[in-house]
Amino acid sequence: MTLTAWIDNPVTDRGLSFWKGERWERFTYAELAAGVRAKATEFRSAGVESGEVVPVVLGQSPEFILSFFGLLWAGAIPTVLPVPKSLGGSSGYTQFIVGLAGVGGVRHFVAEPRYRGTLSAAFDSSGRVVEALEPGWCSCAGSVATPNTGTAIMQFTSGSRGNPKGLRITHGNVEANLAMIREWLSLGDHVGVSWLPLYHDMGLIGGLLSPVTVQAEHKMMSPSDFVREPLRWLLEYGRHPFAVMFMPNFGFEWVVNLVRPEQLKGCDFSSLRSVISGAERVQLDSISQFGALLEPHGFKFTALTPAYGLAEGTLAVTGVRPGQITRAVDLGRTAVPFGSRVEIGQEVEISGAQPLRAGWLVSCGTPLAGVELSIRDLKQQPMPERSVGEVWVRAESVAESYSTEDGPLDTDRVDGWLRTGDSGFVHDDELYVVGRIGDSIKIRGESIHMEDLEGQLVDILRPSLFRRSCVVGSASEGQPVVTVVTEFVLEPAERATIGEILTGILGTTVELRWLQLDPGELPMTTSGKPRRREVWLRHLAASIVPPTLNAG
Repeated sequence: MTLTAWIDNPVTDRGLSFWKGERWERFTYAELAAGVRAKATEFRSAGVESGEVVPVVLGQSPEFILSFFGLLWAGAIPTVLPVPKSLGGSSGYTQFIVGLAGVGGVRHFVAEPRYRGTLSAAFDSSGRVVEALEPGWCSCAGSVATPNTGTAIMQFTSGSRGNPKGLRITHGNVEANLAMIREWLSLGDHVGVSWLPLYHDMGLIGGLLSPVTVQAEHKMMSPSDFVREPLRWLLEYGRHPFAVMFMPNFGFEWVVNLVRPEQLKGCDFSSLRSVISGAERVQLDSISQFGALLEPHGFKFTALTPAYGLAEGTLAVTGVRPGQITRAVDLGRTAVPFGSRVEIGQEVEISGAQPLRAGWLVSCGTPLAGVELSIRDLKQQPMPERSVGEVWVRAESVAESYSTEDGPLDTDRVDGWLRTGDSGFVHDDELYVVGRIGDSIKIRGESIHMEDLEGQLVDILRPSLFRRSCVVGSASEGQPVVTVVTEFVLEPAERATIGEILTGILGTTVELRWLQLDPGELPMTTSGKPRRREVWLRHLAASIVPPTLNAG
């Protein structure tokens, strides 16, 4: 099934709905397909050529569907970008756009009117002539598709670790991953209600392309609408037979914190078959308490389906199968060094609410159909079960190259295997992800992951504050340093307990530092992960507070 097959044979009895602040606005797939074909004609008339990279800055709207699929229908390559405020203000955004324009050879862009001026100014500063395209409906005659079997979508990094680079995801990559997702989730006529940003792979591939390519009934709302009214989003699942949710961990936390049980009176969640948690480490308490909130209204814990994926794999790599109980393992009050064998203390099947506890990892399930998974050591050799190493992936969905200003750059592959840069282990054929290898520090010859250290602190930091903190590892004058970063004041007793825990894991040769930021100052990625390297570089010279507790 191709990305655009639905445009040739659209249905009239199912469609997409978009939240407009007070009501849902619905369009059938037949209406949207006609709009896409007309939009492709308009884009071609404006000079858009096959193979051209075209940035798209539009939210969850029918205009996004027309523009994104209109570009695909015209043979162009859409790249969905965050809005200016998502990249730290106008100066950071301008730098990002200038780099992107040079990499992609951009000649046109599509954006909401409120962002058009910022984008035009940014493109002007790149020295390129870039024209704005209109995003709305048009009265042009429909056209036939312009075949483009090469790159379908380009996904750009934000450039936080250097100049932007565009991941080239081919039609074959996307279609292979969508087929894996369809087989995994058994997608039916009703998928769900997505609020995930469309510039993120989970939002675009999972929250949009998955339902659209099967022409399922589906709804979309903006991230800000979800944050303002999580109950409204949840009630859609309680009142309609939607079967799938896609969310990062903080979404479950947000719902549990803001939705009261009595507000779900009359809801029926029995149709909900798959609740996918991904994009960041899955927290046992978050998904289990979300399940407990819905359970009195027909929800089954077998619908909890945590997953693992990454942009270079298009999206999904592994996932717990719907109908299977999700498992979690207790690794105790200790870190899990790279190369070590995991000792599992306890193992539970998630069938009820669990408290916030340190040392627990949640399974991300088994490889999807067509995916091969391997855990490798530093010598690139396969490792046995329960051994922590780098996660390697091989599948048709794995992208092969990036575009950079210096030319094409291969993704990090060895004999067809993608080196993900993530560490994890396999237990009973299921993947448990430990953390990013780049976010680790060498202690006594072993790599300790910052996510692992953070996981040891979850029951010390108050749950409502846990997401406003992180741990950063680095070196200062050759000495390893671990910095605890918060957007709030740590009480003396909390600081003392944290110091004892980290010293017990890291030993006495690591310097422990403390850094308090202003609220909202902790830089995050588009998927809600802390930018640890940026924290360290931004505050290294002036803002690191001399420690009152020192592990050395």
